Amino acid sequence: MSLWLMGCQNDVVYLDKASLDKLNSANTLSAVASSQSPPSETPIVVRSVSHHSATVERIQKAFQAPLACQATVLQPALFKEKNTKVLVREGVRTYTNKTAVTKINSVKIQTMPARFAEETLPAVYKTVVEKIPVKRERYELEVEPAQYRTVIHRQELKPAHLSWREGCFAYTDRANPAATAVVDNNPCLISQAAQVKEIKQQLVDVPPRFSWRLVPAEYVEVERKVLLKAGQGRGLLPAEYRTVDLHHVVENWVVDADSSSATNQYETIVTPVLERAARAQTQVSLCEAQLTERDIQLLQGQLARVSGQALIVSGKMDNATKNALLHYQQQKRLAQGAITLETLQALGF
Repeated sequence: MSLWLMGCQNDVVYLDKASLDKLNSANTLSAVASSQSPPSETPIVVRSVSHHSATVERIQKAFQAPLACQATVLQPALFKEKNTKVLVREGVRTYTNKTAVTKINSVKIQTMPARFAEETLPAVYKTVVEKIPVKRERYELEVEPAQYRTVIHRQELKPAHLSWREGCFAYTDRANPAATAVVDNNPCLISQAAQVKEIKQQLVDVPPRFSWRLVPAEYVEVERKVLLKAGQGRGLLPAEYRTVDLHHVVENWVVDADSSSATNQYETIVTPVLERAARAQTQVSLCEAQLTERDIQLLQGQLARVSGQALIVSGKMDNATKNALLHYQQQKRLAQGAITLETLQALGF
């Protein structure tokens, strides 16, 4: 198979057989190019391409036995993206303790009765100590908040799958088909481990707990004198008093519940779901060993035009050309690793 390419400044033109016969004396690419065409190592900008039917026919024949080769290629995995919600904090209702509301009433307690300023017969008193309840004993409901524990959740971002090694390309040769169709232990195949993201999760360890709390009574000790026997005398002294504040409950204790915190909190992650596993298989492909320099030039020119990659039209199946083909196959989700029929069809041949 020999596909001829004429290089010009602006276009790549494919010549039919009649044109090639006229230029039969030309042995190199530069001989058929115009005097202003760039050298072969300069990238050729491809603006327009038209295929001759005979060219397509020759390519098709190249895939027919006994001309075709067998090569190991990777049928890539097929993923479908979906949104995955991952729990980051477990919701639980929160409660707020509100103690009882009290009102203060002030009272006066007599500590010394009225008496004579000048006593001729002293009065008799008894000293007593009284405990005055200023706050009554009561029970209130108390809530202890929920306790959380932190766990690590390993979320798979991408499943384990096979991929094709960068810069690796199947070598195809009809003379040695067994060596070119290797599936097991193929050095070009890489087992990619699953991609995992660690996410911290706050999970309820101990839920809110309710308990009754005893609020004890509070007392004030007041020392006062109690009259046992009146005295005699003249002049009068007023009674003495002590002011004591008494607390009375006007609003009972309350436990407020907040339902908004009962909602679980999530983090949304875009994850690919494996719809078709990657697999290595043998496919019919062009025989690299039988490709001529001009065949490769034709492939390079078309690849540069279709993929938009910067590529030197050198006529050599170098690493740059192989990587450009692999990138194009990966982008189009084509079988990777050889010049297969579907790759040529995608390129427009």
